[in-house]
Amino acid sequence: MEKGGFMRIFKLEFQKIMKNPMLWLLAVIFCLVNCLVIYNEVGNKDTSKELVIMHDIIKKTDDTNHSRQAKNRNERKQLSKAYQEYYKENIDLYDKLDMTKILKQKEEMLQYHPKGFMKKFVKDNYEHLQKRVEEIKSDKEYNDAFYPGQYYEIHSLLYSKLGKKLIVEMSLLMALSILFIMDYERLQKTNDLVDATRTGKRIMDYKAFTGTLSGILFSAILCSVTWIYFFYCVSFKGLWNVSVASTLVAEKRYSGWFYPFVTFFKMTQIQYLILTLTVYLGIILLIALATIAIQFLLGNSYFSFAILILLNMALFLGAYYSNVTFMNVILRLLNPTNLYITSGAWFMENDITLSFAGNEFWIIGVTGVWMTLWNVRKGTLNMLYSVRGKLIAIESNAAVVECGGVGYMCQTTMNT
Repeated sequence: MEKGGFMRIFKLEFQKIMKNPMLWLLAVIFCLVNCLVIYNEVGNKDTSKELVIMHDIIKKTDDTNHSRQAKNRNERKQLSKAYQEYYKENIDLYDKLDMTKILKQKEEMLQYHPKGFMKKFVKDNYEHLQKRVEEIKSDKEYNDAFYPGQYYEIHSLLYSKLGKKLIVEMSLLMALSILFIMDYERLQKTNDLVDATRTGKRIMDYKAFTGTLSGILFSAILCSVTWIYFFYCVSFKGLWNVSVASTLVAEKRYSGWFYPFVTFFKMTQIQYLILTLTVYLGIILLIALATIAIQFLLGNSYFSFAILILLNMALFLGAYYSNVTFMNVILRLLNPTNLYITSGAWFMENDITLSFAGNEFWIIGVTGVWMTLWNVRKGTLNMLYSVRGKLIAIESNAAVVECGGVGYMCQTTMNT
């Protein structure tokens, strides 16, 4: 099919998706829910006012307009004093941090004791993390000023609480965009014509591609609205270059343990945001591949959606299965729901098995490869192998056979 034909099909299918009120309604509902969560956490009047003053304290500025918003100047002094005390209490977190002890404590708490190569693999990972701790101390990354983590929990709110919501919401928008457009022919009762020909199969591929791009667009809108409102409520002005590993960013983790976010490499707030966005894109593309594969297999959007939900539930439960051998790492890499579980702790020490640099992209890459191969394989199946009917036209390399009122062009050789 020529490029012009592809663009025409893409435009028509894209318009169908954009005119679907259900998708827009879901996107609006998701945006409102996320904004409501943000408002309750950091957007309400009292917290918002306090964050404005705290931002001035962190940046060591004295905005008189902001100061007037406080009941009196004493409120700013109290917050400044509380910030200084918090800083003094936590500035030495890295002096006491030993990643090998963290590993042992986790193994005892989880009753997880790896064996053989797996034991060495995990130990090596945590030794690398300990070297990273020494690097953080040497480069003074720990000293960057930020909103006190234990008080405001900015990182976990943005990347864990909101992050998990965004993953689910974007995945739903992606799956529904693809299922709607790929099942359109069946609902219009024209699927037999599309499925029976090579051109029709190609059109289904174009539909899948269009649905994927539409899902990315809906996800981008949702993510943009959520993040814009969040950063409106919590100013990051002058804080984008703060290290994620700073002691001020640190929050309580893992059954109340309090220690810093030990990232695998030096990472600022803006870098973490960009990498998180990249992983979000990878996740929804995996959802797209899974949705396309299931829809090609079943041909019914209702069944496909149900199977997709059940599959993700099964993978989510399977993510909690632990094996003491290296097979545990392989199983984790083949299970993308681990990205949902560890959201908020990407690119840093988190799960014992996955505390190595690049695990997020390994999960996306490994899962994406086998899903892509499955879709390519399915694209070669489900074609017509024989047609029986009335021969109505003959050409040098093709014949047209009428069957059920439909003419099928079949490629032939000169001898045939």
